[in-house]
Parts: sequence; C-alpha cells; structure tokens
Amino acid sequence: MAADGERTEHAFRNAMTWLPAVARRIRRIEVLGSGPGTIDCEVSRLPGAGGDGSIKVVVIGDRQKQTQRALRLNLGDGYSLLLKVGADGPERFEPSVGRVWNLAPLEESVSSGWLLNGPFPVDPGRGRLAGSIEDRQELFVKLGRVLGERLLSLHTLVENDWTVLAGPLDLRMADSDVRGRFWSRLFDLMSRDLDDDLARCLHARDRGYGLLVAEWPVVPTGLPKPFAAHARASCVDGVTDQALAETSILQATRNWSSAAQLIGRIVASEVATRLKKLGFDRIRQITLSELLRTEMGEDKRIDVELGKRLGQVISPEAIEKKPLHQERPQILEAASQACFRARDDTWRPVRSLSSKDAGGDDESLLCDFAPDEALLHGDYSEESIQFFKVARMQSGYGPVPPTLRKWVDVAHDEHRRRAVLRYLVRGRQGLALAQLVREDPPSWMADVRTRFSSHPLLDDWTEEERKKLVVQLNPEQVKVDPPPPPPPPPRKVSSVLQKVHDWWMAERLRERGRYVEAVYPQGFDASSLAVVDGVVDRTAWFTMFALACYQLFGRSQDEPHRSFIESGMARRWWDKLAHSEPPGDGQPWLDRLERWSAPDRLDQTYHQWQRTLVDLYTVARGLNEYVVLIRTLPRIVQKEGRVSLDDILRPSYSPQVGPLGLNAAPIHRSLGIGANWLIRELSRNGVYDSDEANLMAPYCWAPTRRVRKFLTALDPRLNLTADKDLSPTIYEFVTGHVGSDRASFGGDFDLPLQIVTRKQFRLLLDGWFKETDLDTPEFGDESDDGEDYA
Repeated sequence: MAADGERTEHAFRNAMTWLPAVARRIRRIEVLGSGPGTIDCEVSRLPGAGGDGSIKVVVIGDRQKQTQRALRLNLGDGYSLLLKVGADGPERFEPSVGRVWNLAPLEESVSSGWLLNGPFPVDPGRGRLAGSIEDRQELFVKLGRVLGERLLSLHTLVENDWTVLAGPLDLRMADSDVRGRFWSRLFDLMSRDLDDDLARCLHARDRGYGLLVAEWPVVPTGLPKPFAAHARASCVDGVTDQALAETSILQATRNWSSAAQLIGRIVASEVATRLKKLGFDRIRQITLSELLRTEMGEDKRIDVELGKRLGQVISPEAIEKKPLHQERPQILEAASQACFRARDDTWRPVRSLSSKDAGGDDESLLCDFAPDEALLHGDYSEESIQFFKVARMQSGYGPVPPTLRKWVDVAHDEHRRRAVLRYLVRGRQGLALAQLVREDPPSWMADVRTRFSSHPLLDDWTEEERKKLVVQLNPEQVKVDPPPPPPPPPRKVSSVLQKVHDWWMAERLRERGRYVEAVYPQGFDASSLAVVDGVVDRTAWFTMFALACYQLFGRSQDEPHRSFIESGMARRWWDKLAHSEPPGDGQPWLDRLERWSAPDRLDQTYHQWQRTLVDLYTVARGLNEYVVLIRTLPRIVQKEGRVSLDDILRPSYSPQVGPLGLNAAPIHRSLGIGANWLIRELSRNGVYDSDEANLMAPYCWAPTRRVRKFLTALDPRLNLTADKDLSPTIYEFVTGHVGSDRASFGGDFDLPLQIVTRKQFRLLLDGWFKETDLDTPEFGDESDDGEDYA
C-alpha cells in the first residue's frame, strides 16, 4: 500500500502545476508535509479578438518564484486546449505532463505538444478514453472545427494587438522578427499532431491548424532568404528538390526572375511533408533544371545579363560536382535549347556559335576565319561564357567541314584568309577541309596555290609550314618517299603482350562465358541483332545501346548493368521504352519519370542508371537511324579510311554520314568510349561479317582507365586519354608488338585487356611484368573500385 501511495503522490506532483489551469474554481494548491509546494494560478481575459473569453492567458507560479504561461483556447462544451508559451512563443509541455485531461490527466498516449482538457467519456477505471476509435476521432474532428476558429482569432491578436498579447505572456518584443518566430514555433508544435492517429483528427484544410495556415501566411518555409518569408499553405505549390534543395544553390538563384516568382510559393521538403498531411497535396517538385527552363523563357534567348546570372550558378565545373551533378542530364538538355547573340546582332542556336573563350586551340583557329553570324558576341562576360560552355555540351555543337567550306567562301578580308590557310595546316579538320577546297577551290585561293613561296598571305610562314600547305592543297606536286621501316618493337613489351595473348587463347572459352553471363540480361540472343528485310528488333538494339551508354559509369560493374535491365524486363517497362517512338509516343517515358520521382520511392539502388533516361530517350527516338549508322559503319570506313567516331556519331552533321540521309541527334557524348565497346561486341557476336570485323578492328579498343594504365606501364610515351577516337592508336600499338594476326586475340580484340587488368588477375599480371623487368602498373583500387572513365 505504501508503494501505491508513493506512486499516487508522484503522479499528483507531476500534474499539480497545471491542475488549477483546467479546474473550474481551484486557483491555488498547497502541499504540506515532506516536500511542501505551492502552485498559484491566475487566468485573465484578453481584449480585442480574445475579449469574449475564447482566448485566455494562464499564469502559473510556484514557491521557487518560477513562472510558466499558457494560452487557454475555449473549444466549447467544457473543452479547452492549453498552449504553453515561452519567451519566444509556443513550446511543448514537459513529457511527464499528460496530454489528455478530464480535470486530471488520463492514461491516454497522444503525441502532441499541447494539453487538452474536457468532459471526455472515460472507461470505468477513469484511465482511458471510452468508446471506439471512430467515436474518439469524430469527437476530435468536432473539436478541431472550433480550434481552427480560435487560431484565427489568435492570428488577429498576434498581427494587430501584439503588445496586448506579448505583455501578459512575457514574450520578447525587441526582435523585429518576433512574430515570425512565434508562428514558426507554433508550426513545430502543431506538426507533432500529424503523426498521431488521434491528434491529427483536429487538423485539416477546414479545421484546426490547417484552417489557420490555409487563411494566413504563417508557415515557415524552411528556406533561406529571400524565400524565408512565411507562406500561406493554400498558395504553396512547390517544394525544392534535387540540386535546388541545397541552400547554397537556392540562394545563388535569388536574382533569377523565375526564382523571385516562387517566393511565398515554395517550401523545403520537410515542410512540404507536413503540409501534405494537412491536406495541401498539390505540391510538386521544383528543380534547378525546371527553374532554368523558366528563366530562359519561351524564346530561349540568353542576353548578356541573363547569361551572367545563369553562369554564376551553372558552369561546366559545377555540373560535375555536388549538388548539380544529380541534375546534370536535365540541365544539359534544357541549356542545349539556348540561343545567344552573335556578332552580327542576330540570335543563333548555341550549337552554331563559336568563341575563343569557350574552346581549345582548334576552336581558336576556327574563330579567326568564322563569319560574324557564327561567332558569339563580345559583350558576354566571363560568367556568361561559363553557361555558354554548358549549353553547348549536348547541343550538337561542332562546325563540320562542309560548314567550314562555306566560311572559306566568305573570308573576304586578309585576316580571315590568313586564318583559313593556317587552319588547313594546323586545324583538327584541316585535312577534311583541304579535300573540299581542292574539289571546289574559292577564287581567292587560286593565286595562293601557284605562289606558295612568295604569296603575301604566307609572308610570315616557315618553310616547313609552306610545305605542309602544299601537301594539303596540291598533293599531286609532292614527291613522297617511302617511310623508313619502323624500329623493331622492344622485346620486353612484346613479351608481356604475347603472354596476355597466350593466356587468353588458353582461357578464352571460360572467360568469354563468364563475361557474357555477367554482361547480357538473361534470355538475350545476339542473333536478334540481325536486320531481316529492314525489320529491327528494337528491344535487342535498345539493350545494346543502353549497355554502351552504361560503359561511361566506369568501375567493373557489368552485373549491375545487367541487373537493372533485367529488372526492367521483368516489370515489362524496358520493352515499352524500347518499342516507343518518341516524341509521338512519350507516355512510357513519362510513366518512368512519375514512378521514379514518386514520394514513396525510397529504393535508390538504381539511381545512377535512372539518371540516363535522357540518353536512352535519345536512343529510342532515333533508334532505327542509329542501327543503320552502326551497320553501315564498315562501308564508311572502307570508303573514307580512318574516321572519327566522334564525328560519325553526330549523323546530322557528319559529311561521311550525310549521303545516308539520316536525321538523328548526336549521341557521341551519350556513348563516349561505350562506342568502342559496342563495335567490339557487334564484331564478336557476328553482326559484322569477317570482312567487316577486320575493317572495324581498329575501333574495338576502349581506353578505360585500367587499360590506359596497363599500356602506359608498357610504354610511358603513350599519351592516352578516355577518348573513343584513340582506339586506333591502341590497336596500332598492340599490332606493332604482336602482329596483326595475334592482335585480334581470336576475334575478341580488347576484351582480354579489359579482363586481365581486373583485380582477380593482379598476381598473374604482376608475374608477367616481373619476368620482363618492367615496372608493374599502379592500379591502386581503381581496377574494381575506381572509375574507368575519366
């Protein structure tokens, strides 16, 4: 019995502080004996909106001179809700204080910050609420309707009679944002109700706290200035997402007109979650890429000032790093539609403009003879140039030889003509341009071709440069001596490559089987890549191009690529994407976007693969054209000789592809070194016949990071980068050391190099290098864990 008495006394002491606040007449409590205590309670009405007694101030004092305050909101029929108020506004009652009272706390667990008292029906033990769950929820809904009206009256007091309210509640008054802080704390307090099955019934758009936020801007946005002003929930229609959810990025857009339009309309993710629970569910994700589209406007014209604003946020460096990297595809897609002002004051698509400040040496040479309509206006600032670079990245930029040939015709001044001649001997496309010039020379160049040694346009040229120009413009005049035989290959390098060859031929069947099992989705049949009577198996080819795109991810992750595709096949959306023909049939892509962006989408296992949706959309849109291009590639090589895959994969702009009449978007960046992978696999799987495979052999060598490190260890003079067009360089190097017959590695080309440089074969590789006294390659952890593509 003594223990029961102690528990009873303990419970009473926990509750006695607020007992006078809910009692009808008791305003003082004294506890005598051990641990004496005194509680005094003063309840007073407020003038103005609370003058009818619907809102009262409760002041509680004790013997230790500690004072606590609360607002008591009359909910009618004997019910009242107490909001504890500290110096900065509403705050939670202590955890030890019960939340639901009937003149005394009930044993009812409610996750809230307030105290609710009233004539609740209770069970026979007077410990819990009586009635069914539905009965309790119905009662709380009824109380919530009155609570909403009381909170509207409280808003009138806070906004119009602050001093009347602040005085009795002892609220801070010096801070200029004191009202904002009051509403923020109320938001935090009321938000606790939304996760409780019973307390949340108090609130909805038409009752409780939901009614207040629907009517007045009292919702803290959770965002930095100038987006920090409290918002009205019924006006909120956006939540910052992806890169825009980062405070620094959102602040960086504060000068954008599109961002200014969002003030009062957007909130942070955690705030949006709470508003949705109140019934404000028409809130969509606002991303940086979407903001960019709005900022660019319908005409997509980027003037000097707009370019500066955009470039301060979006630059080539920034989109490769957090947080912009997560929106990289969408940002590039939006930016690629931009138009900039040219030097002739016309507006031009970004893909058709060049600038010395935006490119490398080759572009600088081009700019020296480009016409004004092909040059970016000089008024653009350094920040604008940063965005200009981003806009060009997926725009299809790159003047092709036929375009350069037109520029030659309009090179009317001496400066531009000198630049044309300089480009012919120094430019990356100088050889292709020279061929077009020889076929149809401009009138002004006729004199140059007959006076290489004395023409004034060449007066500052060296003899060596003049000879190069003769080779370009008058090759028939040049007597070409046969090149000296190449020096015999170093025996050590040849020895290592020979050991790779011998190992592969011994292990080929087993390693090929493992590779195919790891890479290709279950049920994939390479024979379906054959095109019969012009009919293309879209699923098979779409899968091949997708796997090629995934090669850009780096790392040895063949299995995750396969797993992602198998997941899509099992759920049938992979076939739908493959057989869609956008833009007319875009619904399967919208379905993916909706599914992958759904609020309940917690699984981020394949996030990296999902981000390639823009690349795959491009593939699906031009799939038939890309199949024709890839299957015709051997004939192009046979006719043209060595070609640039970077140029070929821009079918609408490539002079070599022009005769095919293909109209498809560039995919040179989407594939990257995956283009080498694709050509190799088509050769290995028999899509190319033996003659075609021989023609394509130089293009089957992907310069992944592991392979580059391996080859550089063999010959440090090799200058390899992750460039698909360096594949012939690797092929020539390997052929020079093991011969053309062995260099094919049984028709598997670079596959042995890609596999033997993986972690599981490190000891084998180390042994070969030690036998030949060569330094072993330093792969570090990159063999399996680091990116291959860089």
